[in-house]
Parts: sequence; C-alpha cells; structure tokens
Amino acid sequence: MKRRTLTSAIFFSILGSLLTPLPADSNLESVELLPARPTVVDSLRVLVHGFLYDGCWNLPSFEFCDHGVCAFPESTGVSDHTLYIHILAVDFWHAGAACWDVWTDYVCSHNFGPLPPGHYSVIVTEHHESLRDPDPEVLTTEFDVIAYALLQNMPNPFNPATRIRYVLPRMGLVDLRVWDAGGHLVRTLVRSQQSAGWNEVTWLGDDNNGNPVASGIYFYRLGVDGRDWQTRKMVLLR
Repeated sequence: MKRRTLTSAIFFSILGSLLTPLPADSNLESVELLPARPTVVDSLRVLVHGFLYDGCWNLPSFEFCDHGVCAFPESTGVSDHTLYIHILAVDFWHAGAACWDVWTDYVCSHNFGPLPPGHYSVIVTEHHESLRDPDPEVLTTEFDVIAYALLQNMPNPFNPATRIRYVLPRMGLVDLRVWDAGGHLVRTLVRSQQSAGWNEVTWLGDDNNGNPVASGIYFYRLGVDGRDWQTRKMVLLR
C-alpha cells in the first residue's frame, strides 16, 4: 500500500509539472530601417525582429495576426518626430487542451513616410496577450531623414576612380564639379536636370579633356539651381 501510494504521488507530481503553465517570454531583438539612410523622398520600412517562447498545457497554438507575423493596433503612427509601433501577440485559448512548447523568431514590418527632414525616434512596444506576460517589451532607436546631402566619395583616397553619391530634395539643375587645390576647375561631372532622391556619379581621375590628372588633393562641389552649395575633399593617389 505504501509503495502504491508513493508511486501515485510521483505520477501525479510529474503530471502536475507537465500541466503547470510555463512562463511566456517574448523579446524584441532589433529594429532595422529600409533604407538605412532615408531621405525626404523615400518611403521608410521599419522591420522589427523578435523572439517568442510560449509553453503551456491549455494553449494549443500561438499566432501573430497575418500568418504568424504581427498586429498593428491604432496606436501605431507618427507624432512629433516619433514613430510608434505596437506589436500584439495574440493567444487562442482552448481550456484543457494540451500543446507543445513554441519557440519562434519573427519579423514584422510597417511603412511610414515619406517623412519631413529631421531627427526621429522609433519606439517599439511588444505585448504578449497572455496574462503570464502582462508587461510590454520596449525597444527604441533613432535616425535622421536627409533633405539634401553630399556624401564622402568612396573610396578615398582612390586610384584610378571614385564614386560620389548625393541626395536631392527636389528635381533641379544639378551642378557637380571637381576643383584642384589651387581653385582651378578640373572636371564638370554633372550639369543637367536630375530627379529628387539618390544620385551617383563616378570620377575617373581625369580632366574635361579626358587627360589623367596628377596625384593630389581635390575638391568636389555640388549645387542645385545655383544655390545650396556643398563641398567635400578627396585625395587621388597615383
């Protein structure tokens, strides 16, 4: 009788541990921006990477809305240069039904913009609907929306060629020229109408006659419609 009682106690102890709900765990891991350097003409896609663990005896399946991805309630939006994203993990309860533990990585996305120029913050909250995980996870990041910029040439120093990238806030007459350290015009790279957004040109280290120029320090200067001039320095090493 004692052995049967002990065996029953062990059996029910194991059964009880199997039927005891395990704590749910949902973590936000990272926020990714596409494009990484948005401009005033870009639509911004925010990708949220996360991880979920859920173990329970009465929760047969765990889902995010939209095929295991995420839900965006009305709180998602933009306010005062802050982007808000709320991810809701939804439980589908079936009391008394058994289930397996669930481990899953997820990626969900939301589109914003185009946005006005300026500095922005992204605040992501993720809430697991289960009462076993009542507090939301929070993840933040920051970025800038570029209105008009002339980027550093790549590579730099260079030989024999280098790429120059720039972003325009509007369509306009673009003037991009290369000057030497003495202030003499070396090469006109662009003198034409171009559309808003990212543009790129390659300089082959030559002058306007197609002749290779000597090693040294050069300056490239960008303007749109005769104003908004920006200048950067580059080095040619033969």
